[in-house]
Amino acid sequence: MATTAAENVGVKPRSMGIWAYRDYILFSVRARLISETINNHLGMLWLALEPLMRMAVYYVVFVYLMKSKTENFVAFMLIGIMSMMWFTKTVIQGGHSIKGAGGLLRQCYMPKTIFPTIMALSRLVEFLCVILVLMAYFAVTGSVHYTWVALPAVILSQFLINFGVSLLASAFIPLMPDLSILINSAMTALFFLSGVFFEVQPTSPHYKLFMLNPLAKLLEQYRWVLLHGKWPDWTALLIINGVGLIIIGIAAFFIHKFDSYYPRF
Repeated sequence: MATTAAENVGVKPRSMGIWAYRDYILFSVRARLISETINNHLGMLWLALEPLMRMAVYYVVFVYLMKSKTENFVAFMLIGIMSMMWFTKTVIQGGHSIKGAGGLLRQCYMPKTIFPTIMALSRLVEFLCVILVLMAYFAVTGSVHYTWVALPAVILSQFLINFGVSLLASAFIPLMPDLSILINSAMTALFFLSGVFFEVQPTSPHYKLFMLNPLAKLLEQYRWVLLHGKWPDWTALLIINGVGLIIIGIAAFFIHKFDSYYPRF
């Protein structure tokens, strides 16, 4: 008896890896970015205004109400907010991407990693636009350093972490929808526990423990490169890259394992 399209939707065709869908991925990234900017009257300007508005709120709270201030606090806080917003958006949107593509997956087979990849690349382009605005602000204020040439290495390290965590979240959210609530809470906790509003000095007894958090280490590297004219800790970046690749590998394993289940949700 011939099988129906619905019965074959979870069957993986031969030689149809994610690379075969590269044109679709690039088109989808471009279409998503255009759609997001068109829907906002301010267009691409909103990418920079959103973190700036958040920074203004936190600045009032931490500087004027709590009387807590770090040297170069505006620049210090902007780096933290922009980096953590990139992580948060990538994980939350990427984590829901496979579940959100359920209608398409019930019609045809596609590698499930395509959808978090599209989200991760879209948020990467968004972050690059934001970081360029931030660098322009630093240039205007006279804070230009030759160490900026190392910035792509720090961005790459964070991209691997962002992508790995979003890929892992996307593997399980379709199977356990309530997991999204825990992820949202975890994002809030990480935002306040990764050093966005405060700096932990190497002389602190809690420094080594605090820096076990890859996001805290990344924020330190961004500030070294952008604010202090210091080269990043290359060993730390290599370790973060390794952690990111391990998470990506684990996530890809689970997505492959549950591949045929996703169209059912």
